[in-house]
Amino acid sequence: MKALIPLLVFLLCSPFARGQDPEELEASPPAEAVEALGDLPVLYNGRVMPLDTFARLHLLQFSGRKSYEGESAMEWMARLLFDPHGTEDDLVFLIDHPELLDHMEVDRKLQVEGERKPSTRRFNLEHLRPGLMKLEELAMRARERDQNEEELGKVEQEAMRVYSNVLTYRMLGQVFAYARPLPGLKIENPEILELLNLSEDAGPLTYMDLGDRVGNLSQMIQDAQAIDDPEQWTEAQRTAFALASMMFTFSQNLSDLPLKLLPAAPHGEQTWLAPFDALHNSDQDRQLIRAARNAGELAQAWSAGDWDEVTQKAEAVSAFSQGRMDHVREAKLAPLEADFNQVNPFGKAKVGYLLAFLLSLGALVSGNRALRLAAWVPLAIALVMHVGGIAVRVYLTARPPVTNLYGTFLFVGLICLLLALLVEGFQKNALGLFAGSFIALTFLFIADRFAAEGDTLHKVVAVLASNFWLSTHVIAVTTGYAGVWIAGVFGHIWLVCRLLDKPKSMLEQVRLPMEGLLGFGLTFAFLGTMLGGVWADQSWGRFWGWDPKENGALLIVLWTAAIYHARVAGMIREKGMAVGTVIGCIMVMLAWLGVNLLGVGLHSYGFTNAMLALFFGYIAFELTFLAVMLILIRLRDIQRLNA
Repeated sequence: MKALIPLLVFLLCSPFARGQDPEELEASPPAEAVEALGDLPVLYNGRVMPLDTFARLHLLQFSGRKSYEGESAMEWMARLLFDPHGTEDDLVFLIDHPELLDHMEVDRKLQVEGERKPSTRRFNLEHLRPGLMKLEELAMRARERDQNEEELGKVEQEAMRVYSNVLTYRMLGQVFAYARPLPGLKIENPEILELLNLSEDAGPLTYMDLGDRVGNLSQMIQDAQAIDDPEQWTEAQRTAFALASMMFTFSQNLSDLPLKLLPAAPHGEQTWLAPFDALHNSDQDRQLIRAARNAGELAQAWSAGDWDEVTQKAEAVSAFSQGRMDHVREAKLAPLEADFNQVNPFGKAKVGYLLAFLLSLGALVSGNRALRLAAWVPLAIALVMHVGGIAVRVYLTARPPVTNLYGTFLFVGLICLLLALLVEGFQKNALGLFAGSFIALTFLFIADRFAAEGDTLHKVVAVLASNFWLSTHVIAVTTGYAGVWIAGVFGHIWLVCRLLDKPKSMLEQVRLPMEGLLGFGLTFAFLGTMLGGVWADQSWGRFWGWDPKENGALLIVLWTAAIYHARVAGMIREKGMAVGTVIGCIMVMLAWLGVNLLGVGLHSYGFTNAMLALFFGYIAFELTFLAVMLILIRLRDIQRLNA
């Protein structure tokens, strides 16, 4: 009894029990064990995904990074799930506004061994622990104000975000606490040992070991409760009552944890449970209980470094979930999505595009044909990765490639590249290679910024749940974006060439694709806008409603049409056309992202703050570029006339 009282206090106060000493574990688990673990399907935010994706999303959410000091997100998540105490020194809590640390009354800087400079943006739980109570108070006040629709300051928003991350982190650390040894638990009473069917030399006990056995103590507990004076209880009765109380308190702390690993029912709604809740499911589903035990044994095998057992138990849990969810397509595709994450095709494509950009730049500057031909090699590899990555995303989602802002940058970057390669096929002067690789590389980096916002394969909002219109209206509009954008890139190149006084033959090689691609973009932007009106009529009962997104699409059509009319009428010449295409890039960005930043209208499902600063920075850059180029070109023309 005396040994159980401190244990009860410990469980109430501690976020999770200590696992095995991390120094006793193998430093790096084999790839097979990590892969088997990462393939496990889980339900998160309404979508069945592999545990590998779940891990990536949470590490990105906590730290803003995709890996931790050489560890993959899955390896780090495994440490958090199976040995949470070993992660308390990990610098995984990103704090963008240091003023929050002042409110928490903790140091703004964290001294880290082996680093010259202290960490000022990422902190570990140990550093934040003294200020967690103040963080909670600040977050609760901010949440109350937010519910009352009051405007929140940056520190209050940061408090809510960081508090949510800390809470999620601690809850994830408790998911497998039922399979870890209960600290300090030692049952010595022979009568209790007999009722629990335990030997005197039984090793460290877990909640999973005692969960089914503690019911054997019910009669003894009832007999004890029938005695009015607890002082008259026997030692066995005291121990039984304390053990039952401890188990109840422990179970209360472990219910409804965030890792929904096991489907609750063979058919019907997608209701998934955390392993501990599955262990105590109300239907007493034996298969579900066995799966929960397999999950607990998986955690024990990982802590023991028994990697063969890890693989076997992971496969058993995965087979259970996929068997129950055989009617759910995402559950079957979880291993494919995990493999897709590991391959990282868009990351590899960025490397190829970068090499192609540098080689094509060298070819443009030097006129070296060998460099131009060499640029095709990394570009071809990157293109295969880019197309393959989009194809896998289409297969995983069973949707066309453009369903969210992340997907638009992948798709538009690809279309721009293909258009640039078409130009290269005609001109064979490295100009198309240069423009295409630059745009594709840039858009993949921008897509990464949107990936940091969360799940990029999430289900589309209801208004977009039409593969026909996604394949027609949205594809057409984004293809129009691509045409106008790449025309603007050639407009930039034309202005630079004009400033550098390049020969007319080269200016003509830039002008022709600039004008042709602008016409391509106008055609598809107009087509997409009209198709959007038909979709709007079907969805909302009106063809046009001056919604911000509709206005943005119309803006592109009107601007590009105005440029062409001005060119045909002789109102502008090559320079005016180049300037117009550059402004066309601004129009595209306003329609693509700018209207989303308003957060209003029927198309506000694309709202994001991820690119707010970069968006306005881009607009400022383009306006500055145009002003500087026009002034310098004018000065050069004056010098030529005076010479």
